[in-house]
Amino acid sequence: EDNALTIRVAPIGHEAGSDAPPKPYAELAQEMRPYTAELVRRLRSLRRNEETTRYRVKQRTGRVHLKRLYRAALDDPRLFKRRLTTEVRTTSIALSLLVDTSGSMIGEEAQTATKSTVMLLETAKRLNIPAEVIAFNSDAKTLKTPAQVLTTSKENALAGAIWRANYGTQTVLAIQKSQIRKSPKPFRFMAIITDGNDIAEDIRKELDTVRGVIPFQLAIGGQTYLPEPYALPIHKVSELPQALAEAVFKSVSGQIKPWADR
Repeated sequence: EDNALTIRVAPIGHEAGSDAPPKPYAELAQEMRPYTAELVRRLRSLRRNEETTRYRVKQRTGRVHLKRLYRAALDDPRLFKRRLTTEVRTTSIALSLLVDTSGSMIGEEAQTATKSTVMLLETAKRLNIPAEVIAFNSDAKTLKTPAQVLTTSKENALAGAIWRANYGTQTVLAIQKSQIRKSPKPFRFMAIITDGNDIAEDIRKELDTVRGVIPFQLAIGGQTYLPEPYALPIHKVSELPQALAEAVFKSVSGQIKPWADR
C-alpha cells in the first residue's frame, strides 16, 4: 500500500493581478495569520495525555490510593500512587518544505506557493519545529536551514525567491539536498509544494532511498504524482490547516508510514 500523502491545493486569488510581485514576508504572514493560528491550534491538540496510575513498591509516603486502603491490613505496599504522563509532542516533528520555482510556477501558482510556505514557516516557528526551505527549478537551493533564524531581510528574500520562476523542475535534487532526512526527530515530514510537472517515477524512486521520512505533496492545481488513497483535495486555503493537521495525526498514530516502509 502506498502511504505517501497527496494534498491538492487550488490557487489562492490575489488582488494585485497574476504577475504582481510578492508582498513583504511580514505582510504575507499577517495575511495568513488566521490560517496559521488554526493550524497551530490543531497541531497542539495532537498532544494526548495518557495518564495511568501505578504503585510505588515499598513506598511509605505519598498520595494514598483509597480503593487500595484495605490492603494496609495485609501489609501490601501498593498503597501510594503516582501519575505518569506520556505525550505526543509537536517538538518531535521536523519539517522540510520543497518549493517548486520552475517556469510553470508563475502568477497565481507562485502566489499560492509563497503563501503556503509562509504559513507553514510561521506555524513551525510558533511550535518550535525545525523547518527548512529548499527552492528547486533546474537546480535546488536551500533558502533556510532547519536551525536558522531568519532576519527580516532574509525573510523577504525567501518570499521573493519562491515567487521568481526559472526553467527546469529538479524535485529529485531538492530531496537529495534536504537535511531533514538525517534529522533524529521521530516524525520527519517532507512537504513538496508544486504543480506536479515533473517525472513521477524518478521522484518515487528517490523517495524510496529516504528512510523514516513521510512525504506529502501540496499539489497546486490538482496534478499529482504521489499516489492515493492519501489525496486530500483542498479547494481553498481555509481547508489547508485541517488537512495538514489530520495528515500529521495519521502519521504519528501510525496510519501513514514513512514512504520507504509502506
